Formats: sequence, C-alpha cells, structure tokens
Amino acid sequence: MEFTNRFQGTSRYIKSHWPTYFFGYGGGIVLSIAIIAMSTYRGWYSFVILGLTAFLLLAFFLSISLLAANRIYDGYRISEALVLLSDVKPSDTIIHIGLGRKNLAIELSRHLTTGKIIVVDIYNPQIMPSRELARARRQAIRPNPDPRLSWRDGSINILPFPDSSVSAITMSETVGEIWQQGDQGQLFKEICRILKPGGSALFAERLRTPTNLIALGPSAFRLHSVNHLARVLAESGLEVSDQTSIVELICCLRADKLITNNGKGINLLDLS
Repeated sequence: MEFTNRFQGTSRYIKSHWPTYFFGYGGGIVLSIAIIAMSTYRGWYSFVILGLTAFLLLAFFLSISLLAANRIYDGYRISEALVLLSDVKPSDTIIHIGLGRKNLAIELSRHLTTGKIIVVDIYNPQIMPSRELARARRQAIRPNPDPRLSWRDGSINILPFPDSSVSAITMSETVGEIWQQGDQGQLFKEICRILKPGGSALFAERLRTPTNLIALGPSAFRLHSVNHLARVLAESGLEVSDQTSIVELICCLRADKLITNNGKGINLLDLS
C-alpha cells in the first residue's frame, strides 16, 4: 500500500504518456542496443560508440523524466503551494477549473473545513486535442462523496457563475492544454468576469524552464513561457502579483483582478 501511494501519481502519468515511454524511450533504447550488438559482431566500432552514446542519452532523459514526474505528482503538493499564494480560509468557497483529472481538487478540499470547492470541467476535445489528456481523463480517480466537493460542466466561453461572484479560482496544468492563444484569452476573460474585485486566480502550470527542457526534451518547446502567460493574463484584466516554483518544474502564479479607472488598470490589492 505504501508503494502504491508513493508512486500512484507517477504511475498515472506514465499510463497517460505510455506511447512516449514505450515507443520513444523504450524503442530508442532497444534500437541502440541492437546497433551496439550488430556493430560489435561486424567489427564496426565507430557504430558501437554511436549506439552506446544514444543508449546513454536515452537512459539519462528517461531517468530525468521519471524523476520529474515523481517530484511533481508524488513528492510535492501543488495544492499547498497554491494555498500559500492565496488568501483562502478553511471556510471559503473555491472554484476549481479543470480538465477532469480531479486530483488537485481533492487535495485542495483537504485544506477546507466548512468551505467548499466547486469543480468546473471545461474539457473540449476540439480545443484540447491532446491524447495524453484524454487518457488521463479516462484513468482519473473516482472520489468518495464529500460535502466539500461538487462537480459541474462548463466551457472556456461560459463559466456557470454570475459576474463578480467568486473570490478565488484555482487551475492546474490547464492553460498548457489550450493551444490557441485566443482560446486562452477567452478563458481568462471569463475568469476575470466572475472574479470579485480584489479576487485572485491561482495557476499551477508546467512552463518552459531549463529543468523542463531537460525533463521533457524537444516536447518542452511547445510549453508556454511565464512571460507569455503573464501577457495574456494582463490582456484579460488579470495581473500577476506573486509566483513561486516547485523545483523549476511547476510554476505557481497568483493573478489578481484589475479594475479600470479612466481607462487605466488598477490592482485593488495595491490600494491599501
């Protein structure tokens, strides 16, 4: 049981990304071993060095990828980092915008007593075509009944809440699944619409950092930079006021709602 709990997040990650591990890393390692064996038999020693180099590189990146997945999904609590960035109290209501993975919402609920988390699933396969995400949704855990948790459907175009009615919103690895900047902006505008003045949106995203470039290899180049995320947020009326990082793998941001005064954006938290 201890083993399962310790590696269950890593296991889910591997299952959702199994083609990369099976065909990418696994296939590459098998091919490099075959090259080494054949070249040794034929006496092509320059190809032995080439195959050995490929084997070592693949083994290195595979190890780093697995270690990073374990650090993110089993070693650290993203929920704790978001709570530390926020002003959330155990009796507050939080809106969690997700894509059906459910893990973070369950972790966040453990920080509440009489509070509540309303989870809004905005998944749309046309906007978020990642096959890894589709597999992750299928293997998402089934949470036990909990009065602190409720579940709703929504979309990037309409979140099911009135204007200026929400104090805190959380998201985790959601923006990175929305490939088009226009769709990201639409979601951020909806977040800004439902946030109360002075309310905050808390994001945990895997962004383009040196550590992620090593852990993910070439696929890391499709990740957004922190400057891109801050710019799109600002265009939607949200201003990044604080941020932290989980071993340079997950970037946690707090963005506060801006109001306009004679056409200028003002952060209410700066008016004290």
